[in-house]
Amino acid sequence: MTDASGVNDKVLRPEIAASWRRSEIAGLTHEMVLERLQIGDFESSSQLLTAAVPVLDGVARDLTGLTYSLLLADAECRIVGRWFDRPTIDSTLQRAGAVTGSRWKESDVGTNGLGTPAEVRSGMWVHGAEHFASVLSGFTCYGLPILHPLTRRVEGVLNITVHPDDAHPCFRPPSPGSSMTSNSD
Repeated sequence: MTDASGVNDKVLRPEIAASWRRSEIAGLTHEMVLERLQIGDFESSSQLLTAAVPVLDGVARDLTGLTYSLLLADAECRIVGRWFDRPTIDSTLQRAGAVTGSRWKESDVGTNGLGTPAEVRSGMWVHGAEHFASVLSGFTCYGLPILHPLTRRVEGVLNITVHPDDAHPCFRPPSPGSSMTSNSD
């Protein structure tokens, strides 16, 4: 059966189908992502940012020349950092609402590369039309939750986003149940 997004729900991977069910239960539709997006303040001196920014600055330098963006979200799935190689990527992200301070919880915007990994507490690949919101179908994302080493709470999510045509075969989840552990106290 093909739904309003144009995706045949029989071909969705099980983890994506489960996310779509959660999105539908939350009352979301494929067209409504931007109107549900919440923009707010975040702690700019958080331990997450203090630890991650120097590392992600280095990763961004290493990825120079590739078409990508790196997004860092806090425990509430609010984007607290953005890195990208080209201004066109920045403008594309802005049009989709992926701006600093925007919150991408799965219950707010559906299946996506920030909220869904946080929800399932595992690395997650979301390719093109697998995003619940049709406005996000032009992106391929891999999100990896950052877990506190002692409490195992989600402290944030690291996301790399590319155009679906630029997704490399190495751009895959390392293993089911994968996550990063933060070194913060």
